[in-house]
Amino acid sequence: MNGLATSTTAAAPGGTRSLVLTFGVAIFLGAFLLFQVQPIIARFILPWFGGTTDVWTTCLLYFQTMLLIGYAYAHLIAVYLRPRAQVIVHLVLVAAAVAVLPITPSETWQPPDSSWPILRILAILAVCTGLPFMVLAATSPLMQSWFVRTAKGRSPYRFYAVSNAGSLLALVSYPFVFEPLLGRVDQSLIWSAGVGVFAVIAIVCGVRLWRGGAGEQPPAAEALRVDEGSGDDSASHGRWWWIVFPAVGSVLLLGTTNLVCQDLAPVPFLWIAPLALYLLTFVLCFHQENFYQRGRMLIGLVLVGAGVFYVRYSMRDIPISIPMRTGLYLLAMFVGCMICHGEVFRLRPPAKRLTGYYLSIALGGALGGVAVAVVAPLVLSDYLEVYLALPVCLMLAMWVRPKALPAAVRYGSTVAAVGAMIVALVAPAFTTSGFDSIFMGRNFYGVLRVAQEPDNPKSTRRVMRHGTTVHGFQFVQPTFLRSLPTGYYGPNSGIGLAMRLMEHRSNRTIGVIGLGTGTIAAYGRPGDVMYFYEINPQVERLAKEQFYYLAESEAETPVVLGDGRLSVEKVPSGTFDVLVVDAFNSDAIPVHLLTKEAFEIYLDRLKPDGILALHLTNNFLSLGPIAFRVADELAWPAYLLSSSRLSAEALRKKGESPSTWVVVTRRRNVRSDVLITTSDDVRENTRANISLWTDDFVNILQAVGRR
Repeated sequence: MNGLATSTTAAAPGGTRSLVLTFGVAIFLGAFLLFQVQPIIARFILPWFGGTTDVWTTCLLYFQTMLLIGYAYAHLIAVYLRPRAQVIVHLVLVAAAVAVLPITPSETWQPPDSSWPILRILAILAVCTGLPFMVLAATSPLMQSWFVRTAKGRSPYRFYAVSNAGSLLALVSYPFVFEPLLGRVDQSLIWSAGVGVFAVIAIVCGVRLWRGGAGEQPPAAEALRVDEGSGDDSASHGRWWWIVFPAVGSVLLLGTTNLVCQDLAPVPFLWIAPLALYLLTFVLCFHQENFYQRGRMLIGLVLVGAGVFYVRYSMRDIPISIPMRTGLYLLAMFVGCMICHGEVFRLRPPAKRLTGYYLSIALGGALGGVAVAVVAPLVLSDYLEVYLALPVCLMLAMWVRPKALPAAVRYGSTVAAVGAMIVALVAPAFTTSGFDSIFMGRNFYGVLRVAQEPDNPKSTRRVMRHGTTVHGFQFVQPTFLRSLPTGYYGPNSGIGLAMRLMEHRSNRTIGVIGLGTGTIAAYGRPGDVMYFYEINPQVERLAKEQFYYLAESEAETPVVLGDGRLSVEKVPSGTFDVLVVDAFNSDAIPVHLLTKEAFEIYLDRLKPDGILALHLTNNFLSLGPIAFRVADELAWPAYLLSSSRLSAEALRKKGESPSTWVVVTRRRNVRSDVLITTSDDVRENTRANISLWTDDFVNILQAVGRR
């Protein structure tokens, strides 16, 4: 997404030390601010759209589009305006960008419902960050062209290392320094102050250009006649390679981010890992002439691509952990992007076409973002972008220099790549681990699957999956088992115990954030009303069409579409006897549902002796201590209800799955009542040295470190 250089073989930038330092600091700080604003602003809007991975994908689409606009702006004024006019125009825009700070979005931007999420996210980002982001995006190419004029035609290309150093530092420092230590409001204010400092340095750079290069009449593109023969432009047969290769690299970036985050939490810590590797490929490929070794990278792509396809589409269950699978995805993305960006570097033009070259790269990145964030959810039923982009990357590399490889290799690789793409498109319907596929679909909120076991003389299950995680199942045969609560919601689970505590109360009002298959409706009795709050319309449709819990419950079971927390906030105080928080995003609970402000909403909506039940089963994050820390802060008793005292085999025979729940309630004698009704484990949870999670501050590393 950066691509801020062409060659390190050109002459080093000249001029005085102060001149180099001034432009170097401007480029470094601009790149740092450009990349750090991305996770900051995403943290603000993530809770409003269900905390899904596609929020970040949409943010990346916006950032890539704004990068394209920034590069286009830099290209146009560098080519068509005289130096002093460039200074005036750019500094006016810099001043305007400072005037619109800070970038904190108002609460009025919260969506009223779950419709049009992509357009709403793009609108919020454009209003809050559009002008500052565009100005920062234009910094590297524009400042390089200014430096050439000020330094009398000397090469600006070593500023590339400075720019990428700023970008990488921003990405690496955010999850390990800024996010654990500062709230999002403080992050926004510090970032805004950084933009103010950048504006001062930009003014200094403008003054240097005004004094040093203002007398030259030709446009900046003509002034950039340095290193005329630096690239192999003849092999490109036009500029389209500068667009196509970056587009494929962008698809690999966003597609890999989707795959990584669907199994883990959609948080900046995991967003940044693919983005940092993506940026690193630019650094390595553009660092020196011979770093990119095409033959080795092609062999690596074939090997790692075969591994990715085998793990995903093998008909056998492969014992590979999600962290190992994540590492394989990241390695495949890295190798693919090395090829894409290595070929773009090899096809770099003479320096006189510098800004147009950058503009083409940015256009390719934006097109790749559109393909993943907008087109793919409409035409693909699964996260298939990586499995399609890897073969495309191989084909492009085979044909960008057709004379460099034997015809048999080119055609054979092309046939293999096309075959891999066909497998990617067709195979998902047949890789359901022994289940017959009933439905597979994708929208903004992720990928959903419904599958059913082949007919079994004893019982037949129907399962809903979100990503790789089971979101509920129901016995559909024999019919008398349909009403059995299963999985994480069985009688021995936390919600099962909570419902037992309320079994003597009639006409109960129960709220459930997260619908899934609607399993909790099995606990409904005549006179009960169970409100299910669900953000994904596709989940509601499947729960009603493919499962029987809602339709056959003895309670009323209305479904309210929208973000669960925002929907519950609209409910009057003291409404619920039981409020359940069970909003999974694949294997992760959205972090905005575990903050102090969220708990204040939940607990206010409970009746005096009501129960808040939090489903926190997770393979990678220990969320129990986080919930206990918030409950302590609000002076509410909390209890950890774990099914660990029952073996997984014993639970399986009962149709249940191991689960972890935290129950928060001021009801008396909870411990004795639960112990009387079940032998399940009821115990306190440690929360020493746990930071209080708020809407402003979340430290996800603490949850990771306690697994």
